[in-house]
Amino acid sequence: MARKGDAPSASDSTTAHPHAPFINRLHAELLSYIFDLCVELKSGPAPALRLAQVCPMWRALAFDTTSLWEELFIPWEQFYSGAIPGPARQVEEWFKRAAPRTLALEIYVPYGWLVDDYVAELEVLQDPQVFPTHRLRELTMPLDLLERTELVRRRASVFPVLQSLHLYVLEDDSIRLDAPLEAFRDCPCLRQVHLDLAGDNGGHADENFPLPWASLRTLYLVVGSEDAGMNIVHDCTNLETLTLEAYNQDATPTAAMVTLPRLQSLSLLIDYHLPTWVLRSLALPNLTSFSMVNDMRNLQDIAANVHLAAFLARSPRITQLTLKGVSLQTDAFVLILQCIPALEVLTLDVHSVEHPDDILDVLTATHDAPVPCRNLVQLNMRIDGLGHNKTQAFMERFIVMVHSRCNTRDVTCEVACLRHVQVWTQHEFVQGGTGWCGRLMQLQDDDLEIDVYNS
Repeated sequence: MARKGDAPSASDSTTAHPHAPFINRLHAELLSYIFDLCVELKSGPAPALRLAQVCPMWRALAFDTTSLWEELFIPWEQFYSGAIPGPARQVEEWFKRAAPRTLALEIYVPYGWLVDDYVAELEVLQDPQVFPTHRLRELTMPLDLLERTELVRRRASVFPVLQSLHLYVLEDDSIRLDAPLEAFRDCPCLRQVHLDLAGDNGGHADENFPLPWASLRTLYLVVGSEDAGMNIVHDCTNLETLTLEAYNQDATPTAAMVTLPRLQSLSLLIDYHLPTWVLRSLALPNLTSFSMVNDMRNLQDIAANVHLAAFLARSPRITQLTLKGVSLQTDAFVLILQCIPALEVLTLDVHSVEHPDDILDVLTATHDAPVPCRNLVQLNMRIDGLGHNKTQAFMERFIVMVHSRCNTRDVTCEVACLRHVQVWTQHEFVQGGTGWCGRLMQLQDDDLEIDVYNS
């Protein structure tokens, strides 16, 4: 039994007096979940601290809710304007309450917010007692802000448990990477980096500085200047996954080919033009998954070219290909399929090729023509933006194509049978009965799995 004067424990919320306020009668697990939702609003360190000040029961539960003290969001514009009183004191208090956990910290500065050469609030980041870099497992902040702190002059050992790093450029002015990144050079646990060097207004950092992380496994890189080159990943020899947003079509390829022997997945997020300088600069002998994505559908039609063919030839182990909105000319689509003989999983949408019907012409297995993708066992197709009549016509031919690749004994050349087909389309086109959806599902048997989803 609790003694008089003892603070209620978190479990007391399940045994509260029946006439107590409803929220005090919630189970501790549910109330803790509500606390989590408050913190997800990302309004600074205040939510966790305020929750702990409501009443003794909430205070006990807040301190027992681990997730409240694992991630800290600092909205810098509110600190700078004084909208949050005593920001340094709040941050210091939050870090004390979070001890001794490893932490995720995001210092958010919106694009367009200029960071002065000296801001008094930067002192929050100068004091290791207030800003315990030795406990950070994740860090997100602008390079512009990082440049103006003592962090760029400290040794890398101040981040011994850092696993994930996200840095981005705010302003138009060129930023050198060597000084800010020196602090992270030898982080022993760093595995994942997101580096946005393009900025909101086309500004860019020094994009030829080699990233100093041989232990890195995952890199998301955004480049935008004409001086960019793949030399930036030259030393990332253990990289396994690379996602590259490239907004510069005419950058000069690196003088020497950059080889990433462990890279297994490459995703190119492209805009307007295919960045051939990327393809000319990389050798990826163990690449198994390759994606080209254009979400804006503003890409000029991609023609077959020697750089694309040479890149694929240097990546003979590709088994998964994703094409989305890249508007390939038919000869480029055929070239890609011919250069990936081991392809097993193909994911694409109807906007991947300039003329959608050409997708079906190329993939349909016939008696008298060479069949690409002989090892294809899974096909994922997204169909949208064609209109009702074109969608109906496309799907009728799609069914014929799938049927041709399920009865490959009738084809003179050796072709693997499809094992899995997935289709995403608009709700109004998903019909049962005698519609195309029903006829497609009739092809399903023990050897072929078919799924149709509403997009």
